[in-house]
Amino acid sequence: WLKEAVVSVQAQIYPKWELCIAVSNQSEVVVREVLESLAATTDPRIKLVAVPSDQSLHAAAFQAAKGDWIAALIAINKIAV
Repeated sequence: WLKEAVVSVQAQIYPKWELCIAVSNQSEVVVREVLESLAATTDPRIKLVAVPSDQSLHAAAFQAAKGDWIAALIAINKIAV
């Protein structure tokens, strides 16, 4: 489900998107490994933001974003093409 959500963003025709993914240091190791793999090898527009457990994931992702338009996407959502 996580990979499908990322792929749905990558499939968008607008080329200047940026995907900022906030991950808690309390997340499962396998989740962090998948996210690190996606951020490192798949697309340079994907940013992975490490967040301490006492901070908001949404706030951290929004702070990392540089664009004019921001939307929240949770891991089980997909964006239609």
